[in-house]
Amino acid sequence: MDFIARAGSLIDRGHRIIGILLVVVVVQFLWVQSVREEKAVLQRQINIMNKTQSIYVVPNSQAAVYKPASSELLLSTFVDFVSQSLLTYTHSNLEDQYKSVSKFMSPKLLELSTKVYLDEIKKSKREGISSLFIADRTSTELSEFRETGKVDRYGHRTYEVILKGKRHFIMGGVVTETKDMEIVMHLKETTASEVNPFGFEITKFAQRKSR
Repeated sequence: MDFIARAGSLIDRGHRIIGILLVVVVVQFLWVQSVREEKAVLQRQINIMNKTQSIYVVPNSQAAVYKPASSELLLSTFVDFVSQSLLTYTHSNLEDQYKSVSKFMSPKLLELSTKVYLDEIKKSKREGISSLFIADRTSTELSEFRETGKVDRYGHRTYEVILKGKRHFIMGGVVTETKDMEIVMHLKETTASEVNPFGFEITKFAQRKSR
């Protein structure tokens, strides 16, 4: 009888231990699920923020530092960004691309260009016009430009960039016209910032037939 009593006591103790372990496992499972749900909520919030924020990646720059090691590389990247945004587009994205470039324009250029591009945007949407600009990078001309009688007290320089290439106009998936073009840009150095990571302001943007 003593043996049976001791065996029953051991079984009862084993049941209690198993019950405690089961409770621990359930608590751990609930905690893990709670952590996973919190992480999922945070990830969803991060994804939403990433979709709504514009990010400009500056070549050769370090984290939180907007001035790259090579100013020529940055200037070349900025020229490509401006020329492609304004000259390579479809009728559905020209308006957004113009807005992305307009924030880098000087007040005077912005005032002059707004009406021109509003008319071009309307025409593009109305007639379904797209444009493709293919630059001839071997012919790009870069020189320092100085306006007579004007001196920047901060020592910021202005560059004149002449970019040659072919501009194709497309309607209904068919090229309707091709022009040899020269793009003339004046780019003034300015203080790099989070708003303007390139550190350049566009003071002139003009198109003309290639010479």
